[in-house]
Amino acid sequence: MGATAFSNVAGSIVDMTTERERNPYNTMFRFFTFMGPAVAATVGAVVVHDSNWHWNLRSLPVAAFACLVLYTWTVPETYLPILIEQQIETEMENVEEQLHHHSWFHRKVNHIYHHLPGLKLVKLLLWRVIVSLPVPWILLIEEPLIMVITFYTSLLYGLLYGFLLIFPQVWGTVRGFSPVQVGYTYFAVMAGFCLSTAFVSLWIQNTEYRRAYDMNKHSPELRIRSGLFSTFLVPIGLFLFGWTAPFPHVHWIVPCIGAMCFSMGMLCVFSSWMAYMTDTYSNNTAAVIAMNSFVRCGLAGAFPLFTEQMVTGMTLQGAMTLFGGISIPLSGAGLVIAFYGNRIREKSRHAVYG
Repeated sequence: MGATAFSNVAGSIVDMTTERERNPYNTMFRFFTFMGPAVAATVGAVVVHDSNWHWNLRSLPVAAFACLVLYTWTVPETYLPILIEQQIETEMENVEEQLHHHSWFHRKVNHIYHHLPGLKLVKLLLWRVIVSLPVPWILLIEEPLIMVITFYTSLLYGLLYGFLLIFPQVWGTVRGFSPVQVGYTYFAVMAGFCLSTAFVSLWIQNTEYRRAYDMNKHSPELRIRSGLFSTFLVPIGLFLFGWTAPFPHVHWIVPCIGAMCFSMGMLCVFSSWMAYMTDTYSNNTAAVIAMNSFVRCGLAGAFPLFTEQMVTGMTLQGAMTLFGGISIPLSGAGLVIAFYGNRIREKSRHAVYG
């Protein structure tokens, strides 16, 4: 269910909105997606302190089931090929009803068809798997834009999970904070997400893109240009956190500001770069987001496996410097895409604007 939500929501937003009005919906979806881990860490720390860790696990299936019911009963089908297929099936049923009394052969076939409904379902599922499964991989291999953006956003997502994992070690072991106090430090990450959403994604990007759209001067690259300055908040936040958090004589607000800068820059990157991909590959949005989610969640699961070992072996300063150094050239890649992306799109077989 989680994988489907990550990949399908972006495609549904593209289906239900126009290019001019799309940004706020994408922004709020990503905002709540990234707020989840930070809020869960804060609430989880309080729950464990006041009760036990079992309640954290018990709440997950309850929330998942509630979301499943809500999603099932409130979200309609939006994918155009499926809607066309459903319309054709409805028309065919009407034709079958008209022919039912005139064709002996048709009555026999119809009888078998209705007594073997699972056969049609199996064939349909197999066909869709065969057709759809290679598409994300083809896009990743053939499109350099997708490859760069997927790698950078996946790295940032993995860093977020590694970042959240070392908070208890930094604030609890080094700074001597209690578990509840450690949970409160995640508010710095949440503050960065809120600032990014309010001032960059919803205000700057939205108003600037709408103005350019109304003047017929819009392009997908404008999505990146409007939030380009914020991409460099990622290395700044990593360096600031890494070189202040391990030292107790430095006030705790300083590394919290570093964490806030990192989360703010991270969400700005996601909001602008993912909006760029949905505009550029609007015909394959679900496949593009599916591949991005696959790589992103893979790194999110891998980073916690070695982040603590890196911090122990390289020190927090060394680990954050390494990650910050990797993010600098990737932030620079945003400059290349922002000003030369149109030339790259012209050579693409899959880009809508190519």
